[in-house]
Amino acid sequence: MVWVGAGKASTPKNVEQFDRAFLIEGRLSQAEHLRDRFKDNPKVQVLAKVVNAQASEQSFYQLNIAEYSALHEPGELYELYPGIKVESAESQQSTSIDDLLSDIHEAIGESQSTLLLDTPDIAFALVQKLIETQWLDKLATVTVAVTPNSLYKGNEGGDIDGLLALAGWIPKQTDRDDPEWQYISYEPNPLAGQVKELKQALKKEFEEKETAQQSLQRLEAQLEEKSQSNAKLAKQEAELKHQLAQLQEKVKQQPAAEELEKLKQTQQAIAKERESLKAQIADVQASEKRAKEEKAAFEKHYVNHQQRMADLEKENRQLRDENEQTQKRQELLDAELKKAEAQIEIIKELLLKESSESDD
Repeated sequence: MVWVGAGKASTPKNVEQFDRAFLIEGRLSQAEHLRDRFKDNPKVQVLAKVVNAQASEQSFYQLNIAEYSALHEPGELYELYPGIKVESAESQQSTSIDDLLSDIHEAIGESQSTLLLDTPDIAFALVQKLIETQWLDKLATVTVAVTPNSLYKGNEGGDIDGLLALAGWIPKQTDRDDPEWQYISYEPNPLAGQVKELKQALKKEFEEKETAQQSLQRLEAQLEEKSQSNAKLAKQEAELKHQLAQLQEKVKQQPAAEELEKLKQTQQAIAKERESLKAQIADVQASEKRAKEEKAAFEKHYVNHQQRMADLEKENRQLRDENEQTQKRQELLDAELKKAEAQIEIIKELLLKESSESDD
């Protein structure tokens, strides 16, 4: 169970009967009291949150009769309880009902849960949000606190019965212990599923019919286009037949001699063209013969040129060999000359030495 606006969590539900219970309370002090009360019960979790249809920053009115504290300032509540008064109006960040359920969805699981909306000033808006976000489809029971008159200023009240009926829900039970603060429990209408399936079937049938109608219109348009094309072709065929008939009639009326003369002229032109072609062929053959002769002469000249190149290369190699031998002989002669000069120098030194010794 998820109890929004749990207050003292005493009525109309017995928290202990549920496998898991989330108590949502906007007053921090009361949330602490609830935590202390259920501290030994692991199945109960208390969340200090202000819940609304849309998440926003808004005033939360703390009243001296704490359980009547709400997001709206008291209206006829002042007449019902003359001593009631606003103790504070603190700005708080509210959480949207769908965000709240998303946050605790993992803990709830896919089991069919009960949602208790103990906030009559915004009950209609919360139910609208549940329908818009499809969270209503995931619940087994929804219990809503409603008031028969405008206990709060700007009360967002509305026809909750009608709203839920459109969504396929019906009243299951009403708690009228307090005529100014009643609790109505709703559950899905067993026939709602069948009605939904019928609507879906009708919608599908309508869509198929619409598709078939569109296909039929396309086929009719194509048929019309084909008919127009066929009519156009038939008209063109008739015109061609008429032109052919005119030509045939013209040929019949034309004198035979004139036709014969035209044929002779055509024959002469063909013969003249044939002679011209023969002359052109002869010129081409003569040109081809000259080209072959020139090619043969060039090939012969090329062979001679290649032979001359080979001879020159051979002579060049011989000259290189002779030059290398001459260089080697020159190097030997230079070496012999150097040796002779060295011997002469040695002989000179010996002679000078002997002459010097004889003088002494």
